[in-house]
Amino acid sequence: MKKWILNLISILVGLTLAFFLFSSSTLEGFFSNIATLLMNLIPYVTYGMVFFLATAGIASLNLQNLTRNAVLCTLLWGGLSIGLLSLFSGFFAYLMPLVDLDQFISLNRDLTGSVSLQDGGFQSITASLAGNNFKPFFFSFGLLLPIVAAGFYLGWGVTPTKEVLKPAYSVINSFSEVSHKLLHSISHIMNVGLAFFSGIFLAHVLQVSGLSVITSFFIFFSIAAAILIFLVFPVLIVIFTKEHRPYYFLSGLLSPILHAFFSGTTTYALPLLIQHARTNLGIAKRVNALSIPLLSLAARGGSAFVSSFVLIAMLSSRMGDTTLISTTLQILLASSALSIISYAFPGMEVMFITLGAIHFLDLGIYEESTFLFIILLRPLLQGTAAVIDTLICGLGAAACGYRLHAFIPVERKDRI
Repeated sequence: MKKWILNLISILVGLTLAFFLFSSSTLEGFFSNIATLLMNLIPYVTYGMVFFLATAGIASLNLQNLTRNAVLCTLLWGGLSIGLLSLFSGFFAYLMPLVDLDQFISLNRDLTGSVSLQDGGFQSITASLAGNNFKPFFFSFGLLLPIVAAGFYLGWGVTPTKEVLKPAYSVINSFSEVSHKLLHSISHIMNVGLAFFSGIFLAHVLQVSGLSVITSFFIFFSIAAAILIFLVFPVLIVIFTKEHRPYYFLSGLLSPILHAFFSGTTTYALPLLIQHARTNLGIAKRVNALSIPLLSLAARGGSAFVSSFVLIAMLSSRMGDTTLISTTLQILLASSALSIISYAFPGMEVMFITLGAIHFLDLGIYEESTFLFIILLRPLLQGTAAVIDTLICGLGAAACGYRLHAFIPVERKDRI
């Protein structure tokens, strides 16, 4: 059975349990604890495999003198995606009619009563923005950066330019194949975990009231996200990969997309993304090993898209008029820059980018309202951002693979 079908079954089970049984605080707490455990465990387990994959990938690219082209292609795609998505977000947010977001927050004061700007998550973000704590960028979840950097450096060292280095290269390449095999087994655990993530997702959404107050926001946000996913990305697929069936190609990333949406971050979906890019899209392992980790670190264009959209909507709501074009451009620029380092806060990328833009643009008067608004709609906002970030990584690897002619035949494609 195709993985995306198993994913949908897991989601259905999770949503059903949440809808009928979450009147029990004990069951909801159990779901929340399991989801938190998996959110913390899966990335750490994956990092070791990413290290071997990155090492073998760089060594193989070096052997073919393709490293420079691969890095350049990946970075160009990352920069293009961030810039394009930010401008796209600003355009739609600028056209959106005024929405009373403060009224929506007031209607949900019972949910936000225990949440404040003094919370630990908020404090860690503000400390990092103030330059008082760089730990998140290099340790904890940010461990992905030194892992990838070490893998790239070791890959350069084990490139078999001499006879004595060939055994080391063979060992690393074997470990990378083992890593792909283990990624497949991890995907089964993640499929079970998807039920817990989807249950928590629905439980949070059902608690929010007054959604009709922000109907205009939802309509414009949904239209913008839908156009981006179903029109802009397919066009980019055709342009950069010469694929004549972009929607069929896009469906090859359905399983990672579902995990990213319900977990709220592409960091959690990274194991599936690396696996599907090779076994489903047919992108060579050496390209995946370089492009996907790099894009996962520095190409969070989806998070920038959502963050700038929310902040522009908040400013327009407070000012009683459409936000000035100059202010809009400043927000887009700040969101784009901050998205490059938002990887250090998986599941909180939108929060980090938005609060960072407020901090650097001196918009402190909007800080608390924006913070509470994102908290209330976090599953929807962060989930949408994660879906787009996942697409950026997968399609970026495909674009790089096409550029380097690094595709492999795929016997069984897990697509719709």
